[in-house]
Amino acid sequence: MHIEDLKKAIDFTNAEKELISGFDMPADAFIPLFFSLRDGGDWSYSAKDITTIAVMDKTTVYDDEKKTGYSLEEIYLFVNPVLKYEEERCTGLKNAARRKKGCLSGGLIKSG
Repeated sequence: MHIEDLKKAIDFTNAEKELISGFDMPADAFIPLFFSLRDGGDWSYSAKDITTIAVMDKTTVYDDEKKTGYSLEEIYLFVNPVLKYEEERCTGLKNAARRKKGCLSGGLIKSG
């Protein structure tokens, strides 16, 4: 690792600590948010007193005339969410190559 990469990692970690200090929640409740920021995707965390889910919503805007575009990634952190209804019960999750996600139920993979 180069010294510049190490400095960026330290700066990012310090920004994470500063963000955590602004809320009255345990630091580990932010794990899904930071995983979404660093690695993308949706993540969840559950402990005795708190459950958090980070959900990433990605929107791509493309201008056909200029042949330019950008992607906007919004991450929502849900704290102690309440389940309103259930469509399918998952017994495990599979994330193959971070592209194809599925739900394992009874040994079968169901695309999600």
